[in-house]
Amino acid sequence: MKINDIREIMKEMNINDIDYFQYEGEGIKLKLKKGRERYKCESFDKTVTKDLEPEELGLDKEILYSDYIKSPIVGTFYSKPSPDKETFVKSGDIVKKGKILCIVEAMKVMNEIVADQDIKILDILVANEDIVEYGQKLFGIEKL
Repeated sequence: MKINDIREIMKEMNINDIDYFQYEGEGIKLKLKKGRERYKCESFDKTVTKDLEPEELGLDKEILYSDYIKSPIVGTFYSKPSPDKETFVKSGDIVKKGKILCIVEAMKVMNEIVADQDIKILDILVANEDIVEYGQKLFGIEKL
């Protein structure tokens, strides 16, 4: 089994919402467990466990989460109210309904994107001042 095979299995796990996969054959044993932000790869014959970041496996971070906050418009993404201020949110934050998550500027209008319910921010998928498209995933979230 090659790394591309493992990547393909992980993509299928994400698409089909599978949290656990085990395979034995061709002289190898593989067990994959999906956590909130990482995969755990365990080798039975070597008893080694390693947390793997999505990027190490060549996976797009955008497919890892079950829920997202998406951009309602095309524009420029701002993670903070001004260059000298702190970001609105960061990974790991618990956010209450109504809190501002970011600003998307379109045609000189600053559009505040707010949480429509209580959530946990798992990942921020775009960088400050990136151009975002309509429907683009901005945040990987967990609904509370």
